[in-house]
Amino acid sequence: MYHYVRQSAGMDEAGVRGLTVQQFEKQLDAFCQMMEPLDWLGFHHWLCGSRTAPERSFVLTFDDGLKDHWQHVIPALERRRLRGLFFVPGAVLDRPRMLSAHAVHLLLSRLGDATLLNELLAVLPDREDGRSWMDLVDRYAAETTWHYEPPARAHLKYLLTMALPVDIRRDAVERVFEKQWGSSRHWARQWYLNWEEVRTMQSMGHTIGAHGYAHEPYTRLSHEERRADMSRVAQLLADRLGNESRPLSFPFGRFNDDTLEACREAGFEFAFTTERACVRTRCHNLSLPRVDAAEVGDVLQEAVCP
Repeated sequence: MYHYVRQSAGMDEAGVRGLTVQQFEKQLDAFCQMMEPLDWLGFHHWLCGSRTAPERSFVLTFDDGLKDHWQHVIPALERRRLRGLFFVPGAVLDRPRMLSAHAVHLLLSRLGDATLLNELLAVLPDREDGRSWMDLVDRYAAETTWHYEPPARAHLKYLLTMALPVDIRRDAVERVFEKQWGSSRHWARQWYLNWEEVRTMQSMGHTIGAHGYAHEPYTRLSHEERRADMSRVAQLLADRLGNESRPLSFPFGRFNDDTLEACREAGFEFAFTTERACVRTRCHNLSLPRVDAAEVGDVLQEAVCP
């Protein structure tokens, strides 16, 4: 599971974190030396039991619909004749604006944890009970979920992702972003794939899947909002890219039983989580695990995918 893949220049440990192109290509070469690649069609047939797969194989997945994937990932895959599965949030194609998650990455790069928190608290409305919004943060849950982050940053991410009401958080982040970086629409055109690039990727044999429409954690949305979001992204991709079976990956990896039912209703047969594990034939089709790019080295070293 990959997100940012960028040239070393501009990488920032505080915010826009990912792999350099060189690190990514090194991982690809390691995969190809130790395992056999599967594209989505081969993987799909294996999941359905209609085709066998090599004992040691891998599928490459990329979340968030980032411009990085067109600029750096596709050329690296093409040189190795590999095919990827790209999960795109519908909103970045339909009505481009910076998604809150990526706006926060850029803000962290410029402001750091403490200043960004203060900027956000300054534009948030007062709570009806008079308490601080930070009182909503479950510090243990935050530090467990974002175990790779310093505690202060984990608390901030919990506040933004899990605690603040979605509409309030979206408005606050956009206000601070436009104050610090300028037009959200302008940045979105640089940050995300566009329809021409997505259609070209699909014509090259890569698979375009859904990553929600609004890129919000489904566990934070209501029953009706979940269904509306999934139906909207399913219909958008069908209208613009063709009415074929496409997988979905859950934004932030968040799902529950109602989310799985919403998947079925929207027509998604397969969905991916962020659970760290290898896919087995006994895995549930709507909660398939993946391995994060940051842990690929450990997986290869441990040989946990026999």
